[in-house]
Amino acid sequence: MAFSLALVDFDGTLADSMPYWLRLPADTLRAAGLPQPEGFAEYIRSVPIREIARDMGAKYPQLEAETPLAVRWSAEMAAHYAREIPLKPGAKKLLQTLRAAGLRVYILSATRHALLDPAIERLGVAPLVDGVYAEEETGSKRTEAPYAFFRDRLGVPYEKMLLAEDAPRNLAAAEALGVSGNARVMEYYEQNRRSVKRITRFDLLDLQHRLPRCLLQFPYDVLNRINRRRLLKSNTDLTTSIRMDDYRIGPVTDESFDLFFVAEK
Repeated sequence: MAFSLALVDFDGTLADSMPYWLRLPADTLRAAGLPQPEGFAEYIRSVPIREIARDMGAKYPQLEAETPLAVRWSAEMAAHYAREIPLKPGAKKLLQTLRAAGLRVYILSATRHALLDPAIERLGVAPLVDGVYAEEETGSKRTEAPYAFFRDRLGVPYEKMLLAEDAPRNLAAAEALGVSGNARVMEYYEQNRRSVKRITRFDLLDLQHRLPRCLLQFPYDVLNRINRRRLLKSNTDLTTSIRMDDYRIGPVTDESFDLFFVAEK
């Protein structure tokens, strides 16, 4: 693997905190007897919570008659981060795999340290990463700022960075700079590579590179299916979490998994 740095999101990637965040705007409207605007559910899934609080406060001033929404919601979430929010299945395994592959691993979160740090400590994540940063000190993941921050501080170019992130906007912004995502795919690739290596260690005569394709096709297909079924059984959470959206079409590099082309006669 040619990457040297992994930036891993916390909310929605490592921690199953998004259901808590998504309840806040809906519950606030419900408590005030206000209907949800059209497209509200999709809106709150794609916009940072601070922007949602600002927009709702501007549209419904009565909601901030006593306390700003951002302050109220932050206080509610502080208790959840300190006591309740769990890790997502496979979260620690993801961090361990990235470290085992030789990458430096940092958490990069949109959540402020006041909420983030108690959860990091409670969930035992701190020993698995090299550091924890929040957007309040690096800048928004929808801009170049956090990636430039790590480039300048650690001397890692964008093309050597890997981003594990669940927000499409953040992934798109990073990939526009040359930062790669998504880490779920890279974790699966790394586990598949190690599994294949355990099989090919018996190929003492290096037949996989000597025999013609017609002779290798059948044993390759059989062993490949066995290997993938084994990965599914031993890493169900990872293999079932990968979606088509985790892959993208881009220029051919050393990290490409396959070739896609259109041929015209």
